[in-house]
Amino acid sequence: EKRFQKVLGESSKLSETLYPQLLDRAVLVNVPYIFSVIWSMVRGLISAKTRAKVAICPGDTLKGDVSKCPFAKMINMETIPTFMGGSCRCR
Repeated sequence: EKRFQKVLGESSKLSETLYPQLLDRAVLVNVPYIFSVIWSMVRGLISAKTRAKVAICPGDTLKGDVSKCPFAKMINMETIPTFMGGSCRCR
């Protein structure tokens, strides 16, 4: 397990060096519980700069309004389907 963590950490640093700033922000909505568990283990292997680009919207927005997500101001609501609280009438 320690060797895996070391390799994962090194590959993460390598990808940050080779592909800097490719991602502006990732807003994750309705992530399953297992994601939170995995994220808590992986986040220590990722640089603070990269961790700051990941925003997780808590709660069950499938039953509510995604615009109530604290990170909704980062999302273009026109790209979110109406059944999730956005304004896109996607087909």
